Amino acid sequence: MVQECETAESDFRALIEFRGNSAALHSIKTTTRRAGISALLQEAWSMALAWQERARSRHALSLMDEAALKDIGLSRSLAETEINKPFWRR
Repeated sequence: MVQECETAESDFRALIEFRGNSAALHSIKTTTRRAGISALLQEAWSMALAWQERARSRHALSLMDEAALKDIGLSRSLAETEINKPFWRR
């Protein structure tokens, strides 16, 4: 928490020093925008990986026989319900 306060204070001082300096302000805005784009790309990548895992899991479920489904506590009808979901749906 102390480090966060020191960082915030440092950022505030830097902002005061940059006041009136449009090039520096542009640099701050660009950095913030890039961080936002980076976060957005990370979120999209995580979502794509989750979708891939769901598709893989549902495919594996579709290959299981009655005995294997019974071992994991699923009926064929519950398995079919899960198998028939699109990959983007939880």
